Amino acid sequence: PATATGTILGTMHYMAPEQVEGREVDTRSDIWALGAVLYEMATGKRPFDGASAASVIGGILKDTPPAISTRQPLSPSALDHLVERCLAKDADDRWQDAGDVKRELTWIAKGATALVPVGARPRNLWLERAAWITAAVVLIALFFVLRPASAPTMEDVVRLSILPPDKTLFTSQSATTVGAPQLAVSPDGRAIVFAAAAPGARPTLWFRSLNAVTAQPLPGTEGAESPFWSPDHRWIGYFADGKLKKMPASGGHSQAIANVPDNRGASWGPDDTILFSRGTTGVLRVSSSGGMVTPVTELDASRQEGSHRFPQFLPDGRHFLFTVRSSLADQAGVYAGSLDGKTKKLLIRANTTALYAPSGHVLFLDGDTLMGQEFDAERLELKGQAFVVEGGVGRSSTGYGSYSVSGTGTLAYAGALSTLGPLTWFDRGGTPSESIGSLGDYTDFRLSPDQTRLAASLADPKTGFPDIWITDLTRRSSAPFTFGPSVNAAPVWAPDGARIIFRTTRAGGMTEFYAKSAGGGGTEEPVLSATMARASGVLSTNVTLWDWSPD
Repeated sequence: PATATGTILGTMHYMAPEQVEGREVDTRSDIWALGAVLYEMATGKRPFDGASAASVIGGILKDTPPAISTRQPLSPSALDHLVERCLAKDADDRWQDAGDVKRELTWIAKGATALVPVGARPRNLWLERAAWITAAVVLIALFFVLRPASAPTMEDVVRLSILPPDKTLFTSQSATTVGAPQLAVSPDGRAIVFAAAAPGARPTLWFRSLNAVTAQPLPGTEGAESPFWSPDHRWIGYFADGKLKKMPASGGHSQAIANVPDNRGASWGPDDTILFSRGTTGVLRVSSSGGMVTPVTELDASRQEGSHRFPQFLPDGRHFLFTVRSSLADQAGVYAGSLDGKTKKLLIRANTTALYAPSGHVLFLDGDTLMGQEFDAERLELKGQAFVVEGGVGRSSTGYGSYSVSGTGTLAYAGALSTLGPLTWFDRGGTPSESIGSLGDYTDFRLSPDQTRLAASLADPKTGFPDIWITDLTRRSSAPFTFGPSVNAAPVWAPDGARIIFRTTRAGGMTEFYAKSAGGGGTEEPVLSATMARASGVLSTNVTLWDWSPD
């Protein structure tokens, strides 16, 4: 009698919606229970809990539990996707068998969210418009008690938030697949400059003094990206229209310093030297007044280095931090360098911006978690263990981290610019029908020639790296097609639907094209390798795929 039709039977906290309602159950109900167990294992909390059976049932039927990553910031974001799909209210939207879950877990365990080389892609107006949908909030934390040789305490910390100006939103660098807001706090910690724009307009720089209630636009900075300050906080440097520029922080005319067609960050030293990167070169230097551009670091082909980027001066003005992109995981990371080119020392295996804090720490990103570690700037050595400073910090697919620190210890940071939603069918009249796949930040997608399959690039919100997923539109099932560890995006189907070509930045951040069977099996074959691209003169971080002709 206990198992009669319509009778609720099971352990309440792990029962699927159809189970608590006494409806027909199948193996997908077990997928729900597995998801609940995985959630509890990862967070130490049940996804649905309450003081009574009725409240638990109500949660199961109506509520969505917080993402695992919000309770465990260091967990891989791919686990969020896996468990959320296990716990879909509609059984048709869940993983359809345990084998799918096993394959996903195996993929995550193999390092789906590892810190690895990534690159960029050219400006895409559709993506820029999509970025307007979500605005990030810049947060400022004043660390008055951040002492050297210790992790920061939270005593006497003052926080405030800065929203984008009215009718504008924060903007990211144009040549990136997954964007992040661009900002820089002044060396004296009294002001912040950031890039923002109205929908459809070019971004401009905005200046906000922390003792003012509004931000002011800086005329003449249209198209501005990657702002940075001079050490005396009198000038603001930035990139626009393929040039490195500067303008007075108090306003005035911009002055061009050097040609930089593809910027990857800059830093202004105490002797008016500016270090910067073009994305496919080593670190370069130029006087802030203009003049000859000279190399400071050189790419090491034996280490398969693709670029050196995000230089940041250290206090002595002779050494700096910079990020090396390489297709060899053990060569990529944050290095210390010197203006004389004699120093190149690996510090951290992290492919993102690294900054020096005046408390004697280096700050860097691990996924979307901002970490700190004690640093001896004279010996160029790390000490002790890394510690968490803040979670939810944005990072773009170029590796740019949305955070900045002043010479007084003021930290500014922002969340990622992502557009979360499902892919939805619309008829010719504009009426939506069914949605495909789970919520996510889809950077691009392409239907197969026979329209039975969909290839879509889904961004990982923690790392900023997209991977391609293939959805069978008939069976309503999805599976990963690429597995990192870099940007894998822009799929293009062969005319017969048998293969897919996609762009990847596994070669130290340089864009390559690879082909693979659309069924997901077999090996990946280079169509345009870094070697081929170099020989033909198209080696770049900004080339992308468009189409594949019938012949």
